[in-house]
Amino acid sequence: MKNDIEKIMLFVEGEVDRIIVEKLFEKCHFPKNKIAIIVADGSMAVFAKALRQKQNNTNLDCVVAVLLDNNTKEFTKSAVEALEETDLEVFFTPSEIEAWLFADDDWAITMAQNESAKEIIKSLPMPDEIQNAKKIAYTVFGVSKNNYMDSISSINIEKAVARSMSLKYFLIRIGELLGEDTKYLQNTIAKNLNLQMMSNLLAELNDNTIVFRTADGHNFTAREMYDEVKNETLNGRAYISDLLRISRDFLKRQVNRVK
Repeated sequence: MKNDIEKIMLFVEGEVDRIIVEKLFEKCHFPKNKIAIIVADGSMAVFAKALRQKQNNTNLDCVVAVLLDNNTKEFTKSAVEALEETDLEVFFTPSEIEAWLFADDDWAITMAQNESAKEIIKSLPMPDEIQNAKKIAYTVFGVSKNNYMDSISSINIEKAVARSMSLKYFLIRIGELLGEDTKYLQNTIAKNLNLQMMSNLLAELNDNTIVFRTADGHNFTAREMYDEVKNETLNGRAYISDLLRISRDFLKRQVNRVK
């Protein structure tokens, strides 16, 4: 059931923020006519414009929201508290919004400008932990924003929200405010996190380490199994199942020893 909210007035820091957010909303099929994205040109300008909008329009029918880089969180703490006291919706990206571009790492790799850039992406931590995301984005995608910005709407949004809690909260909350169904963003999280966890464990091993042998005697290296798990093949699922079963039995034995 749709709620009574006519529109969300979302203040963002810069033009890049606007483009990324707009593409993500497009991917989620949020109605464009219900969201106004306003570029405020800097974090303090976001605060000032959002507060002014709220104070000058006490009978405003729309929700006023702000999206800020997490870098602003500490030195604008009092301003954040002021925003919360006025019932504004406050969202934070990771250190820089460009970190969300790596939430679907498969998409990011396809957008990389060369093999060296692909290796950089593969070595990155989870999106919410990335530092200097803007600089990294320029390095791996190229200086021209047209190289990748137009393709943001083709990311796997379920995987993206599974790998970035800040992006998950932002999109789900915006969807709720609009009265949109966001269950599909929530129901895939556990599955994708399990796959991501297994992929990360395999990535820590030497590529040529043998990690799995099938019933017919075929060996898989860590690198090969990493691809199997990410692609959700039968062998990848069998590996995860075996690993979880062995872990369960091992932990059970540990508990029995304590007794």
